[in-house]
Formats: sequence, structure tokens, C-alpha cells
Amino acid sequence: MGMHSRISRRLLALVIGSCLLSGLITGLWISLASEHQASAKLVASLELAANRHAARLTQELARKTRVGVAIAGLLQNALIDPWAPRRAVDLQRGADGAVRAIVGDYGAYLAKRSELTPAIARDLETLFHVGPLLGRMAALDFHNFYYEAAAGDLLFETPKDWPLEVQPDEDYRPYFALVAPAQDPQREPAWKPVYYDAIQKLWMTSLRVPVYDGERFLGAVGFDYVLDTLLQDIRDMDQVEGWCDAFLVTANGDLIIHPDYMEKIQAASLNHATLATAEVANAGVAALVKSLSGRDGSSQDDLRFIDGDEPSYASVRTIRPLAWRLVLYAPHRAVTAPLRGTQMTVIATSIVLAIILALLLNLVFRRIVLDRLAALATTAGQLGAGHWDAGLPTVQDDEIGSLTTSFADMAGKLRGLVSDLEVRVAQRTAELGKAKEEAETANHAKSAFLSSMSHEIRTPLNAVLGYAQLLGRDDSLAPAQRRAVEVINRSGEHLLQLINDILELSRIEAGRGTCDPEDFDLHDLLAHLDSMFRQRAVEKGLLLHLYLAGDLPRFVRTDQRKLRQILINLLANAVKFTATGGVDLHAALVAGQLTVTVRDSGPGIPDAELASLFTPFYQA
Repeated sequence: MGMHSRISRRLLALVIGSCLLSGLITGLWISLASEHQASAKLVASLELAANRHAARLTQELARKTRVGVAIAGLLQNALIDPWAPRRAVDLQRGADGAVRAIVGDYGAYLAKRSELTPAIARDLETLFHVGPLLGRMAALDFHNFYYEAAAGDLLFETPKDWPLEVQPDEDYRPYFALVAPAQDPQREPAWKPVYYDAIQKLWMTSLRVPVYDGERFLGAVGFDYVLDTLLQDIRDMDQVEGWCDAFLVTANGDLIIHPDYMEKIQAASLNHATLATAEVANAGVAALVKSLSGRDGSSQDDLRFIDGDEPSYASVRTIRPLAWRLVLYAPHRAVTAPLRGTQMTVIATSIVLAIILALLLNLVFRRIVLDRLAALATTAGQLGAGHWDAGLPTVQDDEIGSLTTSFADMAGKLRGLVSDLEVRVAQRTAELGKAKEEAETANHAKSAFLSSMSHEIRTPLNAVLGYAQLLGRDDSLAPAQRRAVEVINRSGEHLLQLINDILELSRIEAGRGTCDPEDFDLHDLLAHLDSMFRQRAVEKGLLLHLYLAGDLPRFVRTDQRKLRQILINLLANAVKFTATGGVDLHAALVAGQLTVTVRDSGPGIPDAELASLFTPFYQA
């Protein structure tokens, strides 16, 4: 049942995780699809709004152009008609030499440098006669109406008080240069760039219509169009459309109207200059406007750019006949912000549905698979406990049914194998018991033999050691003889120690090994080992060095016999397997513990045998 529970939990976690991942991916896909669709709708809405506003502006300017051309045509007919009605005007030069005249709501000006010829006087009388009528017609669509003579010395305009403020040498030729023959050989009307009128404090653009008498250029009729309404419409574009902003630029990229930069545009206009977009706008808007300057004015563009740090969409339309660019733009958040709540709802709903689906799948799978596997596992546990009569689950015609059938066949075979194994185990147990008794008997015999042999060997060895000690006390011995006696004495003691080691080995084999600590002279032990192996090292041409640290204590407490045997084994191997060089024995006290190191210049132990280094009775 525990296995069933673990599999069920793992399966449930797997199914829930898979369904959650699928639900999350589905929710994200739906959210992204909805965001993409909303972006497409935003672009389409921008396009519709741009088309609507561009068409309105284009139609408005086209209508005003037609009105201006019609009024200019009436004035042209009056000026070239010698029988046109006129109004007598008293024309006198002022103290400054200029001619100024005011009749009703209209005024006229003649520069100091110009002569008041009969032709000019006739034109003034004609203007004062037809001007009020034409001015009332122009007032329906324009802020004012005026006429500029070709020589730049005659101007007729409203309001009436302006002639009093004009300087006597004022030249108005630059004002109608747009339609002068040199720049407008086709005699088409032209719109002047947007400018700020400092006297009237109004944003304006002006329509100029050329006036000809046959091939002779008479001058230009001008109409000022106040842009306050257009400016306010663009400023309020986010309120008009509810989600976008707008600005106007010239074909060269100079700002005409931008709600954020009107003060800078005004300052540039007062200095008779224009304001380039790149001078004030952020890099994204400047790059957008720069890209427009290289495009065909008849194209309609739907673009994407970066406004500050935010992705934005823009729709650009060209306003005829001024070749202005109307740019409507909206930030990407205008799409994403309204969708955030919906996207989170879609994702949450997808996750909830995924969890429900996971639980249903787990329930169905548990009933079809896990419950039957749990019953089969229970039967397997009973068979493992020796209950061979345990019943198997009902066999069905599916994969688990095939598994149950195979399990039943395996259980039958296993029952027979277990019975046979029990018989074999009983036989082997009896054989092992007999072998154990024989081994114990042999071990006892070996121990008895070793004890007997050790006693037989130690009896004469003790005699040899006794006589060696007696000889060592003889004062008549020469130094060389005395050293030889000492070597005999130490070698005998070493042999006696070997016999003791053999007895110790038998005790270890019998599981009765002991540690017998005692106080002894460590320096004397190391010196004894040095003298024992020095002759052997000299015979092989090796150098044997004994290094004792200055803080090495003389007396230590440990199992002297075992320490001595370990060092003998290490030194014996070092001398045996070293062909050239030498063997060093270092003894020191490190961190309060005795450390003895044997180092040689031999080949060392092969890496393959290092793992077996401490295996009992193993030789490398």
C-alpha cells in the first residue's frame, strides 16, 4: 500500500505538473494572441483616425484654397478693369515721407521710397472700393485679407490701425516670395509655413495667391489662417480619440505643431527660423521624423518606434497641399494595460482547469491501473512472507492481466525452487558444521605446535643471549670484538622478538590479539634499527640516514614490540626495493603525536596496488 501511495503521489504530481504547464502555456498563448490582436486593432484604429483627421485637414485646406483663389480672382478683375468702380481717397505723405490711409476697417501703406503715381493711386481707390466686400467674404474662412504689390511698396490690409505702426521704409516683398514669378512660375497658390504673430499673439499660416495682368505680375493676395482650432485639436487628440497623441511636421522634419514643444516653436518663429525635431524630441521621435523626410509625400505609413523608453505605434499621413505630415501615435501600453486583468484571468482560469483535469486523470488512472497494481503488490508481499496459498487478483484481458498471469507462473516456479533450496541449505549447513569442527581442530594443533617450537627455539637462544651478555662484561675484549658481541646480543634479541611475533600472529588468527603498552627508550630503539639495517644498506651502495627532531622525547609509552616490527618491515622493504640513492628515517613529534616516516628513492608502490595496501597478509 505504501508503494501504491508513492506511485499515486508521483503520478499525481506528474499529471498536475504537466497539466499546469499546458495550462500556463495555453494561457500565455491566448494572452499573447489577444495582445497581438489588440496591437493590430490599435494600428488599424490609428490608421482610421489618421485617415479621418488627415482627410478633414486636407479638405479644409483645399476648401480654403479654393475660397482664396476665388477672392483673388475678383480682386484681379477689379484691378485690371479700367472701368471698375473706385472710391476717392485723400492720399498725402506724412512727416516721415510714407503714405498712410485709413478708410473704415481697412488701411493702406506706401513706402517712403515709392512714388505716388496715378496708377498706384488708382489701385488704392479700387482697393478701398472692393476691399470691404472681399474682406467680408474672406472673414468667413480667414482671419484677415490683404494685398501686396509686386514692388513691395503698397499694402492694403485689415485691421485699419496697422499703417500707423509701419516703418516708412518697410519692404513687403519677402512676404509674397512664395508666389513671385521666380519661385512660382506655374502661378499656383501657396501656403506659408506656420509662424507665430507676435502682434496678434496667434499661431497662423498664410495663403498667398498670385495676381497677374496677362504676363505682368501685379502682386499677391494674402489670407491669414489662425491655427488655434487646429492646434487645440492636436493638443486634445488624446481626449478626442481617447488613446493617442498627434503632432505636425514639415516635409523637411521641422516641427509645426507639437503639444510638448510649442514654446520652443514660438521662439524659433519669432526669430524667423524653424525648429528641427531632432533638436528637442527624444531619439525615437527624431528617428521617426527623419525617416519620414525621405519618403514619398503620397505614401501612407504605419510605423513602430521607441518614444523615450516605451515602444509606440505611429500612423503618418500627408496633408495636401502643404505637404505637412500628420503623425498620430500611441504607446504600446495603450494595448497592454487594458489587457492585463484579462490576461491574468485567462491564465488563472487555464491553471484551475488544468488542476481539475489533472485530478480527474489521476482518479481514472488510479482505478484502472494503480488499484490493480496495489493488489498485485500485496500478493507479492504475501508470497515473499512464505504464504504460498495467497490468491492473485482477477485476470483481465489487458497488459496488467498479462502481468498477473506471468506473476502466477513465476510464483509456481519459485515455490518449487524454494523447496529445493531448503533441502540444499540443510545439506550445506551440515557440511559446513563438520568443516568448522575440522578447522578448529587444525587450528588448535597449529597453536600447540607453535608453542612447542617457540619453547624449543627459545631455550638455546636464551643460552646464546646469556653468553653474549657475559662476553660483553669481559673488560679484555677489544673494541671491535665488543661491537661484534653487541651485534650478536641485538640479533639474538631480534630473533627472540620474531618468535614472540609468531606467537602473537597465532593469537591474532585466533582473535586474541592484544596491545601491551610500556615505557621504553625511543632513541635506543631507533639507533638499534639503524645499526641493524646499515650494513645491509652499505652492501647495496645505499645511504641510510636517521633524523631525530630536536623536540623528540626520549621515552615514550606504547607497544614497543609492534612499533619495532612495523619499522623493521618498512625499512626492510625500503632497502630491498631501492636500487640507488638512499633511505631516510625521520622521527618527530607532530601535534602531540609521535610521527615516524620512512622515505626512500625507490620506485614506490604501483597505483593499482594502493587500494590493497592494508589488506591482511597481502604483499605488493
